[in-house]
Amino acid sequence: MAPDLPPISQITEENADFAGGKVRLHRRSIIPSDTPWARLMFVHGYGEHSGRYRHAMRWFAERGVACDAFDQRGHGKASGRRGFVRKWDEFLDDTAAALEEETRLNGANIPRIVLGHSHGALIVAIGVIRKLLSADGVILTSPYFRSGVPVSPGKLALVRGVDLVLPWARFRSGMQETWLTSDEEMLAESRADPLLLRAATPRWYLSMLAIQNEARRRAAEFTLPLLCLVGDADPVALPEAGVKFFEQVTSPEKKLIHYPGMLHELLRETGREAVFGDALRWMREAYLPPLSVAEGE
Repeated sequence: MAPDLPPISQITEENADFAGGKVRLHRRSIIPSDTPWARLMFVHGYGEHSGRYRHAMRWFAERGVACDAFDQRGHGKASGRRGFVRKWDEFLDDTAAALEEETRLNGANIPRIVLGHSHGALIVAIGVIRKLLSADGVILTSPYFRSGVPVSPGKLALVRGVDLVLPWARFRSGMQETWLTSDEEMLAESRADPLLLRAATPRWYLSMLAIQNEARRRAAEFTLPLLCLVGDADPVALPEAGVKFFEQVTSPEKKLIHYPGMLHELLRETGREAVFGDALRWMREAYLPPLSVAEGE
């Protein structure tokens, strides 16, 4: 196993809007001053935005990885009704546009890894299964293949009815902040974050259920190198669904890591640098030659 790398690079940060078809998307880039050895694209979860990954992006950029993230339509600083898509596949359109923008910025001569978290992991998984997204490797954190958040039959019937007339209406998600992370500083940051969406729309929810079914049904069609990271105490994205997906994918190179006691937001959890380190080691082992003895000292 390659040893952990200490920070080696100065970094620069940039934020800018870019066109994603007919919508305006927003990107965040954190780039090492030295020539990067890999590219890492973060795909955020539902209700989130790219700024929530800035700390992780800085950590990886300081270790030589060019990092990018973007706000999906209806999220963060991107345009669109909050949390609403006319059809779920628009998330794939946004991700493809962001990857094209990332290639324009960083070039295509170094390996590209795509990291999807929660609903972002669902987007990445379906994009790979449908052969719509390309990458040299994929990292899925807390993949949202089956929800642990209960929805009563009555509320589901209401959501189906509202979707017919007001598909952009907002319903309280029922998410509890203590399900996400045990880190008090991260919880305080989330409470003060004006860009977080704390509701769900009927169109997103109903279409997402269909996509979850597709991902579980077609898992064997996922063939890219895969690192799957699962918190065993995650009450939002059921860990057993992520494990089953991992077991069914046919990637010749795949690795699953469990984190006992960790909640949903692995990249914002207490002890998150262990998660960062595992991802970095996996990337190095796959995309860099082994370190010499002198380098590892």
